[in-house]
Amino acid sequence: MMKLHTANPCPRGGPSPLFLFLFLHPKALRRKHSSSTPAAAAASSSENNITERAASSSSSSSWASVLSRLVRSDNLEEARRVFHGILPSPDVFHYTIMITGYSRAGRMRDALRLFDAMTVRDVACWNSMMKGCVDCGDLVLARRLFDCMPERNAISWTTMLDGLARAGRIAQAKELFRNMPFRDVVAWNSMIFGYCWNGRTREARLLFGTMPCPNVISWTTMIGGLDQSGESEEALRLFQKMSISGIQPTSSTFACVLTACANLPEPGLGSHVHGQVS
Repeated sequence: MMKLHTANPCPRGGPSPLFLFLFLHPKALRRKHSSSTPAAAAASSSENNITERAASSSSSSSWASVLSRLVRSDNLEEARRVFHGILPSPDVFHYTIMITGYSRAGRMRDALRLFDAMTVRDVACWNSMMKGCVDCGDLVLARRLFDCMPERNAISWTTMLDGLARAGRIAQAKELFRNMPFRDVVAWNSMIFGYCWNGRTREARLLFGTMPCPNVISWTTMIGGLDQSGESEEALRLFQKMSISGIQPTSSTFACVLTACANLPEPGLGSHVHGQVS
């Protein structure tokens, strides 16, 4: 049995993810979804031709291409039909595409039913299922899935971290951030955003100051966070430091800076920075 990277692993023979979902969230059973969408109704003969070519080739990548195309066009009913017609049987890649499609459409019961039916799951499949839970605001199940993962990669950690931070669960996010075996720039940015989003700019600034290699998103998040917390002058000073550092600002950075300029009661620094931006 593979050892789980958590102090609270799923017990052997314990409840399946689908059972946990239905037990914790019985309202999901009553969720109704339209069986068709404008995009689904507009499914053209070209898609049918692609499906026929995939069937003739019988390769995993061909079926994956068809499923991805249908999912991107929100034609989930046709994607489901194709998925169940794959011979000899869908592989983990096909399952992941369908789980991602269902999750993006808010059809979490369908996503979890597929996830629960899988005999083999890779880290990408776990990540897709967890991200679906995070995106629909179900952090309880997302964390349960995270804790049950037999292996995790950077995406696993940052997905869970970002969900907790955006939801204002800063204490949990901090603990997760501290326990990460590796921290890429996305993880640092997620934590900084979480602090700023919840008005904790002092902690955000401290974390930003210890960041090994902040990128333009790091700087922009910090500038916008300071301005939103009423520290517009400090936001503009940080922008000046960014300019000196050599990081090239984006349109989002300029938008934050111009907003900060407008929020200053006295022109001063704002006029100077506004001239730079203009």
